[in-house]
Amino acid sequence: MSLEIYGIVEKTTFYRLGIIPVEVKRDHSELISRASQLKGKRVGLELIENFENVEVPEITIPEIYKNLHENLKSKNEIVFLDDRELYEKCQGLLRRYDSERNVIEKFKLHIEIDYISLCKRNEEIIRKINQNDLDAAFIGGAHAYDFHKKHKDKGRVFLEVPSNLEEVAEKIDRAFLTAIDDQMLDDLLDLLPSLVYRIYDVEELPEKQEFEEEVSKFPAIERLYNLISKGRFEPEIEKKPDYIGSWSLSILDIPLRGFFEVYLDEQLIKDCVGDARFDGKIDEKNARFSKKYFKSFSLFGGPIKEEIYYESLSPIKIGSLRGIAGIYHTKGRIKGRPFILFRYSEEGVQKLLNLSSEDVCKSIF
Repeated sequence: MSLEIYGIVEKTTFYRLGIIPVEVKRDHSELISRASQLKGKRVGLELIENFENVEVPEITIPEIYKNLHENLKSKNEIVFLDDRELYEKCQGLLRRYDSERNVIEKFKLHIEIDYISLCKRNEEIIRKINQNDLDAAFIGGAHAYDFHKKHKDKGRVFLEVPSNLEEVAEKIDRAFLTAIDDQMLDDLLDLLPSLVYRIYDVEELPEKQEFEEEVSKFPAIERLYNLISKGRFEPEIEKKPDYIGSWSLSILDIPLRGFFEVYLDEQLIKDCVGDARFDGKIDEKNARFSKKYFKSFSLFGGPIKEEIYYESLSPIKIGSLRGIAGIYHTKGRIKGRPFILFRYSEEGVQKLLNLSSEDVCKSIF
C-alpha cells in the first residue's frame, strides 16, 4: 500500500453578521469509514503521544483526532506526528499573550505563537511522515495540502471539503431571523443539520483557494518571525536591504505590521504580504516610487492588487533615526496614507519594530 494522507477540516465556525460565532455539529463519517478499513497498518496521527494525560487548557485537541485514535489504535500501529515540546511552548506563550497589555509586545507574541503552532509544527509533521515509513496519515488540511505541494511523489493526498455549507449557513440565518428570544435561538441552533464533509483526491478537488490561502500564510508568518527574532525577513540572504520603512501607521495599527525592505539594485520590495517590483528613485531626502506585487501571501488579507504610488513630503526624525515621511496611494480605493522610510541599519530595524503608530504620527504631523 502506498502512502495515503488525509487532510482534515478540524473546525468550521460560521459567523452571523460577521461577528457572532456559531458552532455546528460536524459529520466526518466518510473519513471515519476510510480509517475503519485500515488494519495492520502503520498510521500517523496529528497528536502528541499520551495526549490523554496532557492538560493544556489554552489548546484544544479537535475531537476528530481523538475519534480517529480510538478507531485505529486496536488494529494498527499508531505513530504520533505532533511534538510535545512545541505544545508546551505554545502553552507558555498563550499565557503570556493573555496577560500582556502592550500592543506591540502582544503582536510579537501572536507572531511567535503562529510560527510555532503553524510553521514549526508543519515542519515536524512532514518530517515525521517522511521518516516513519507510514501507510497512512491523518493530519490537518493545510498540512496535507502543503505536503502535496512539496512532496507530490511521496504519497497520495485526500482532502475533506464541506458538502452542505450553503444549506447550513442558510438555516443559521433563518434561526436568527425567526427567534424571538435567546432560548428559542438556542433551541433552533441545536436543530441545525451537521456539516457533512466529503473526501476528494487533491488532484480532483473542486475548490483549492482556501487551502492555497492557508498554506501561503506559512512563509508570511516565517518572515515576520525572522524579522522580530533576527532583524530581517530572510536572514539567510547575504544582501541587506538599502532602505526599510512601514506603511501601517494608522492610530489603530503598529508600524511592525507594515514593515518593508527595499532592495534598489534588485528593484524589489519585501514585506509580510509578498514581494513587489520597485520602480522609482530614493535618496537621502526624497523618495518617489511605485510598487506592484508579483508574489503574494494571504496574511492580513493579502496585498493590494493595484499599483501603489509612494511620494515623500518631508524629512522625519525619530530619536536618532533620520528619514523620510510621505503619502502612498493607488488610482483606485486608496487616496492617501502615510508611510515612513529610513536607510537600513540594524539599529533602525529595532527602533522601527518597537515604535507605536502614535509616536510616528506625532513625529510626522
